[in-house]
Amino acid sequence: MHRGDFNEWPQSGLHERPSHSVRPPCVAESAVSIECKYLGHHDMIIHPKGQPTGTVVILEGVKVHVKKDVMSEEGSSLEMSRLRPVARLGGITYALMGEVSSRRKTANHKLP
Repeated sequence: MHRGDFNEWPQSGLHERPSHSVRPPCVAESAVSIECKYLGHHDMIIHPKGQPTGTVVILEGVKVHVKKDVMSEEGSSLEMSRLRPVARLGGITYALMGEVSSRRKTANHKLP
């Protein structure tokens, strides 16, 4: 969470935890963390003047950390109701996930 000389850690209220396989730290408070290696990126050029409007980043997950308190009783899967996911949408904008539900896939499955 460093951009140039600006350090976002103090402002976020979150804490760093050293990673095992990559240089950037994980978020200590995160129930699930994935350490990733950067493989490349592709700028999305949609703007009429040829300016990038977004970037797709290609990563390889090399290590996954999961806290026990979000695992099922058997320890074989995540208990989705125990997670409180936060998404970074861009810049200083974040989103909190609401209700978590599961739906069976069907042959004609369409997103809501």
